[in-house]
Amino acid sequence: MRNVLFLVLAAAALFAGCISGPKFTCTPQRNVTLPQGALLIDVRTQKEYGEKHLDGAILIPHDCVTNHIPGFTLNRNAIVYVYCGTGRRAEKAVKALNSAGYRNVINLCGIDVAEKALTE
Repeated sequence: MRNVLFLVLAAAALFAGCISGPKFTCTPQRNVTLPQGALLIDVRTQKEYGEKHLDGAILIPHDCVTNHIPGFTLNRNAIVYVYCGTGRRAEKAVKALNSAGYRNVINLCGIDVAEKALTE
């Protein structure tokens, strides 16, 4: 009985740890104007992009953004805005692009927040 109780408590603790992982927060930008030569990259899936995307956005899924961005710019100082559904994948893309040498990468958070920032 003791072993069963221990296993139940251990499983509950493990499950609780999975649910209450670190929270992700994205700081929304305000009044964004895309300068000449800036890129707007949607890092969601093809399906999500097909359902809705922002005007002028280029689809490059977050997990292959560093492989495909050279097809759009080799300038590592180019201004690059990224967005996704909530900002989490966009943040992964920011980190990947920064690691690849791109210095001006801005996370616009999720698509609805990005849309608002671009139209304010």
